[in-house]
Amino acid sequence: ELLQSRLPVGRFGGTFYDANIGVGPQTFNNWASFDATSSVISGMLLAGLVDNDPYTGAVIPWLAKKVEVLPDKLTYRATLRKGLRWSDGKPITSRDVTFTWNTVLKQGLGNPSTRSIVMVDGQFPQVRALDAWTVEFKTPRPFAPFLRTLGVPIAPAHVFEPILKRGGPKAFDATWTSRDAAEHPERFVSSGMW
Repeated sequence: ELLQSRLPVGRFGGTFYDANIGVGPQTFNNWASFDATSSVISGMLLAGLVDNDPYTGAVIPWLAKKVEVLPDKLTYRATLRKGLRWSDGKPITSRDVTFTWNTVLKQGLGNPSTRSIVMVDGQFPQVRALDAWTVEFKTPRPFAPFLRTLGVPIAPAHVFEPILKRGGPKAFDATWTSRDAAEHPERFVSSGMW
């Protein structure tokens, strides 16, 4: 269930250059980012359930094959594309989505402002996995902009869950720093195009 680009497929490999103002990214941990450079660069490593179509600005499925808004206008059901894999070969499943939303975002790990972005009327949405490929989100009232919040990056649960269990929020924040990138880039796990 591939997502096909409108443009010709590029060649694998190469070097990515990005111009930025300042000292460069402080972290590649998108959820622990407090600066724009870190957020942009780390955002390239990780994908969300939806994204914005660069041609139309419309919300389009990304990791999700489809997102349905149910008739009650409170429930959003996202079905993941089958065959998605993290860069280390592990499958991307609803477990990663529920871990991201119910642990990382709900607990306000890293930069807690992301938690505020996904809340509706001060309430965090109910998030549950229906199966390995389907996740359901329920908001307290109809709120059309919620669909865009499904674009928050999804975390690899198999990477971050053990780190949280061993070291708590401080260990979470200290994962994937710029120093890690220089010394241990093989530890980074990506779902993004890079």
